[in-house]
Amino acid sequence: IRTNYGSTWTKTNNTKKNSTQFTCCHKMLVSRSGKLTSLQPKFALLQKHSSFSSCESTTTWINKGWTARRPLRRNSPIKVASDWVFFNVELQNWGWQLTDGLSYKIGRTEDNDITVPLGTVSGAHALLEVEKGGEAVYITDLGSTNGTQVSKVVMGKEVLGKLEPNKRTRVESGSAVVLAKDEEGMFLILNPDQEDQREAQEAQAQAEYAASSAAARVERQKRSGPELGFETVKPSSNLIGDGSFGQVFLGKMRNKEIVLKRAKARVEGAEEMLDLELEMNYRVYERAPGVSPPYLGYCLVTERQGGQLYNKELEAGLWLAWEFQSRYTLEQYLKEKSSNGLLKAMGLSPKAGDLAATKEVMKALLTNLDKLHAEKLVHRDVKPANMLVVPKGMFGSSWKLQLIDLGATADMQDGYNFTPGVCPRDPEYCPPECDLMPEDAATDSEGVLLTQNLAALWTKFQPATFDIYAAGVVLMQLAVPSLRSAQAVEQFAAGMRECGHKLEKWRELADLPTNETEVLDANSGAGWLLAGTMLQEAFWLENGAQKRPSAKEALSHRFFE
Repeated sequence: IRTNYGSTWTKTNNTKKNSTQFTCCHKMLVSRSGKLTSLQPKFALLQKHSSFSSCESTTTWINKGWTARRPLRRNSPIKVASDWVFFNVELQNWGWQLTDGLSYKIGRTEDNDITVPLGTVSGAHALLEVEKGGEAVYITDLGSTNGTQVSKVVMGKEVLGKLEPNKRTRVESGSAVVLAKDEEGMFLILNPDQEDQREAQEAQAQAEYAASSAAARVERQKRSGPELGFETVKPSSNLIGDGSFGQVFLGKMRNKEIVLKRAKARVEGAEEMLDLELEMNYRVYERAPGVSPPYLGYCLVTERQGGQLYNKELEAGLWLAWEFQSRYTLEQYLKEKSSNGLLKAMGLSPKAGDLAATKEVMKALLTNLDKLHAEKLVHRDVKPANMLVVPKGMFGSSWKLQLIDLGATADMQDGYNFTPGVCPRDPEYCPPECDLMPEDAATDSEGVLLTQNLAALWTKFQPATFDIYAAGVVLMQLAVPSLRSAQAVEQFAAGMRECGHKLEKWRELADLPTNETEVLDANSGAGWLLAGTMLQEAFWLENGAQKRPSAKEALSHRFFE
């Protein structure tokens, strides 16, 4: 059961009716797995053979909205079998149980089967049709003023897509249906039977994943670099990095300064991500040395061995270790008002300006990507926060740029950490294809990765250009100061989507002042030309144009002259 409107769901077994009743009050979320969580989603999931009573605590949930076809009697439970249900996400007093083989007209006025009295909903807005037998539900936008949007999962992420007017579209169980711009205009459609099946499939997939992860961990312990003696590692309790899945600390090992990383506690998937990062750091360090900080190995600390950070002892769990290189990422330098700090780290005079800084960073980034891609490794999370700047003189006579956070890196030699159709991504830096290649080209009829075809697929679809797109976004941030904030790069990404990923079109609409585009305008607009080729759609997409350049090709562009 999921909801954000009831703090506690009280379960009472009704042995006489062989059903289960739930009563809710206050606020809390309960996930399908039964674990309490304060995260999304914002809806209640009606399970098969569950019943909801419209007693006082739940009256507000379903005492108004049900259609006359399925009347709700106060203080009597409604048994939910295999029918579809359609209910409001934000407001609990709108909900309908749909019937097999019937259609439901949705609109603002009371002559509709489902009335949604919002000003942004049209009088006759959309039509819901339940296929006879209840196998599927279709929705049609009836030419509404503000349109109808339906959610779908694209590359592992749920996104909204606007329906074409008068086009019948099938909706899956669990889909969101947005009828208006108001928050109250979002509904959810569910089929408990399908949710039961989906839950069983998820449970099976989780079990298989856990088994494969356990096997992979055993294998990794054999081949993924040295296991360090935890007694030799002295961590600092000062946190220097805090990401979605991991935490980073400074430490010492045999009087040498190191960097340590552990999985974030109580975050789903954090331990698996750290395991992946362990493996990928080992592979990158062995095959593309210099691209990332020198990887030292890992410590696996048992509960009995674990101590406390404030005592300079590793706590229980898996820890990864690298040689210390720098505290500062490119993201931190881009937050400064000028490029002076970045130029100083490079050993250049502040008079060199933004053009010199942009060229130096892009040369270093593309050189690292060229080394990675030569080994058929794709980083898949290139962004300023994952680019470590090592100042000149700290560990050598020249400055260095190193890529960090390798947990999303895919090895296309053997397909390690690559699941077609599922791609870890940052939406501001992810290319429009959201994947390394078409899913159907990479898998067989059962959805299994065709590892024997990876060499040919690498040549045909050029998956390394996933990183080139992200590098193109970094180029724009370096070159255009107003694009350096998190909000600005988010707006840039949205603008590029609206412009079909054509930088020239975005440039016309943005109408930036000349002092913002000096870097891109230099050498007869060479920066615009380079960024435009890096940011275009993949050639294998439906609207794809020419191929993006490889890292090596980009380095030879006249922008760097």
